Amino acid sequence: MDAKKSESKNFWGFPITHFSYFFIWATVYGYLTLWMEQVGHLNGTESGAVFSMMAGISLIFQPIFGVVSDKLLFRKTLILTISVVAIFIGPFFQWAFLPLMHINAALVAIVTGIFLSFILNGGVSVIEQYVQRASLANKFEYAHSRVGGSVAGIVASLIAGRLFLWSPNSIFWACSIAAVILTGFLLFSDKINMENADAAGDTSDSLDWKTVVSVFKIKNLWVLAIFYMGASAIFDVFDQQFIIFFKTFFHTAAQGTLVYSYMTSGQTAIEFLLMFPMPWIINKIGSRNVDCLWVLNLYPDFRFCISAIMGLGCLLPFDCRA
Repeated sequence: MDAKKSESKNFWGFPITHFSYFFIWATVYGYLTLWMEQVGHLNGTESGAVFSMMAGISLIFQPIFGVVSDKLLFRKTLILTISVVAIFIGPFFQWAFLPLMHINAALVAIVTGIFLSFILNGGVSVIEQYVQRASLANKFEYAHSRVGGSVAGIVASLIAGRLFLWSPNSIFWACSIAAVILTGFLLFSDKINMENADAAGDTSDSLDWKTVVSVFKIKNLWVLAIFYMGASAIFDVFDQQFIIFFKTFFHTAAQGTLVYSYMTSGQTAIEFLLMFPMPWIINKIGSRNVDCLWVLNLYPDFRFCISAIMGLGCLLPFDCRA
């Protein structure tokens, strides 16, 4: 009974860790494009350069972070560094972005790309890997913790839209507050049952650069990489540019932003509900067949249909442009 209580106690911090981190993720990816257009006065090409830098720099961060994470195991040095850097999202966009923009558009793209890639594109794998290892050591289902990230998407869509209308910079200060919560839980709440740490595997000594390089010789790795590149491109373009397209249907940008927050919250809520039958579907038809749905582009189309339905439902109460 005591062991069960201990496992339960060691579980609850991790969904909040997921929630606080993915609140930052959902807010930045949901509203950064709109902020750069309305506040930063960047055009589509310049905004695209920022996201391109984020994706490009992550190609450097991710392999390094992967190796370092395997070496650190349950030590929190890297994950805490990421969470502490995330605290400065608010100050960066409040006081650094626009001065950099006045110097040079390319400079702001490079600096912002490196900064956000360290926290998001590169940092996400560190967060996910740490919690996944913790789930093995603490004997809880990783998916149960990951639900916190899905809930964060719903909450972030609702809150960030209103914050943006109140004060555009406030969305980034909300990210800083979430990062403070993330750091606090990493320091004081996310405990690991070290007696069962072996369940997560010990990669601290077995991994070296020779092993890392040998992985790149695996043919299926490159096939999987190409698959991810295609899937990610679909979602990245949708997430980054859809808000600009969506608000063109309204008389004012403020009205479009508000309805967009309703629409994305509803869409995320539906996706959250779909997560429950998804393990059954995967077990029923097999993970390979699920991937085939991706290749046929059925799931992205289904997601876009959800957005269209939610968008139509949100548009009805408003007087949109003819």
